[in-house]
Amino acid sequence: MSLDLDRSDWQRVKFGDVVDRVREQRSRENVERYVAGGHFDKDSIEVRRWGKPDDGGMGSTFTYGFQPGHTLFVSASWYLRKVAVATFSGVVADKTYVLAPINDQRLDPSYLPWVLLTNDFYGYASTQSTGSMNARLLWSVLAKYEFDLPPIDQQRRIAELLWSLETALLTVKWNEQAVKAFSTAFADSQLRQLSEKNGQVPVIQMAQVSSGITLGPKRLTLTLKAPYLRVANVARGSISLEEVKLVGVTEGEQASKALTRGDILVVEGHGSAHEVGRAAMWRGEDGMLFQNHLFRIRANPECDGNYLELALNSSDARRYLRSVAKSTSGLNTINSTALSKTPIPRASLKEQETLTEKTIEIANAVQSVREEALVLHETQRCIIEKIIGGKP
Repeated sequence: MSLDLDRSDWQRVKFGDVVDRVREQRSRENVERYVAGGHFDKDSIEVRRWGKPDDGGMGSTFTYGFQPGHTLFVSASWYLRKVAVATFSGVVADKTYVLAPINDQRLDPSYLPWVLLTNDFYGYASTQSTGSMNARLLWSVLAKYEFDLPPIDQQRRIAELLWSLETALLTVKWNEQAVKAFSTAFADSQLRQLSEKNGQVPVIQMAQVSSGITLGPKRLTLTLKAPYLRVANVARGSISLEEVKLVGVTEGEQASKALTRGDILVVEGHGSAHEVGRAAMWRGEDGMLFQNHLFRIRANPECDGNYLELALNSSDARRYLRSVAKSTSGLNTINSTALSKTPIPRASLKEQETLTEKTIEIANAVQSVREEALVLHETQRCIIEKIIGGKP
């Protein structure tokens, strides 16, 4: 699509001169759905989730009605960029603005939400919001925001392109979910076949299990510092290096508690029983440390680490770990003994490598889909910033 934009007739307008804050009030007995901040999905321009009035999450301020096509903007914690178009009718609380064009022949409804997603708008909000703990952008302030508005025909062409990209992104995300679901089902099926064929063995027969460093005040007195991983860094099947912290250690700990490429970290405890024992392989450089709420599993020579990670994250292993987890003060935990006894399908090294090769192929397909999504998202962001957020 060629936008063929002529910016010479774009007009500088105030948000409140072209956008109305809809303040229709609805009584609770006439409400079937409500939308709270948690119902906004990251990187989605549409609201497709909601709560029901009797689920305990709808407070007394949820009285502002909206209809399909209205733009919803969460003014509290505005920096989270919770902007989306409603796909159904319902109510929101007072800090979520229901927005619509005053005249849809001057501002097209499909163009409106994109205005609120530009960096220019968030730069304005950062200087005009009120409150330090829960910053909010008041409607009176939002109404004064100025931006350049194209003629209606150009708005529609720009919006059509952005919404086309949004549709493509949604399709790609669905494809990613489908491939990931297939990957999980495939791995579970193959592992169960190996169990039926060869039986099972405990983890301790395939690997060594050890704990990490214990944190505490004494660490502050140690001059030798090293990076270490926490529970927050370990997701199922992946390890994040965001917010890696330093800790004081001894030379002995640095040698004995360090990770080597191929080690697997397992989460000791979590508030959700389903997340206890989530496992991920360390694929970085040797030397990273880990805290004592994580277990390190180091595969024996006759065991493939990728296979061990796959088996630990399987439905059967997760079910076993949930069954042996202890619940204390809202935290579900496993100990090293329980982890060591986790049953794993017995398999020859050749069988292990064959299965992991197949799952890696599927993982590569997932990564390809993710990369496609990134390209679409970056294209969308570029259009938003260069065209809507740019200056004529």
